[in-house]
Amino acid sequence: MKQADIATEQAKKKRLEEERREAAELKAKQAAKEKAEEKAREKKELDKQKAEEAKKDARKKAEEKKLADQKREAQERREAELAKKARDDQMRRILGQAGASGGPEARGSAQRSSGPSSGYGAKVAAKIKPNIIPTRDYPSNLKTVIYLGLLPDGTIASRRISQSSGNAAWDEEALRAIDRTRTVPRDTDGSVPPYGEVVLSPND
Repeated sequence: MKQADIATEQAKKKRLEEERREAAELKAKQAAKEKAEEKAREKKELDKQKAEEAKKDARKKAEEKKLADQKREAQERREAELAKKARDDQMRRILGQAGASGGPEARGSAQRSSGPSSGYGAKVAAKIKPNIIPTRDYPSNLKTVIYLGLLPDGTIASRRISQSSGNAAWDEEALRAIDRTRTVPRDTDGSVPPYGEVVLSPND
């Protein structure tokens, strides 16, 4: 074989090897690309599943919170109803002991006939006044209106603030003064009404 033919054959062989190498590199790149795309699809699907699970979990928590809120509100309503019933029952007992014929919600003459006279609140306030022992200085213009539930012998059965002075500390001082007093005087007709309101101020 001539030298020129040998050179041509070697060049041809070299070119074939380069083509095979380029084809192998191209195939490897294509395989790597497909693998990366597959991983990206898997990641996207996994992220989608996580997002769906997060939504389901959020919906479940929202439903659980809604149910818990509904139960709490129902419990609060039941407790408020029971407390109101207890207050009404107590007031009925007080009115019954005082001989009143009207109930706690009565608006007719039966309820009015057992109510206090116009000056009874001032009379009660005068009894309470010596028991006001302020623990600090309060503005003299404070006024606390307190509703009293009374027994026939003058014992204070219950007390609650019907109108706050706006100063919680003074309101508590006024309630403590009533607790120290314990009993109230009789009204002008010699009886003790089943209820009454008293206004207390720091300057009383």
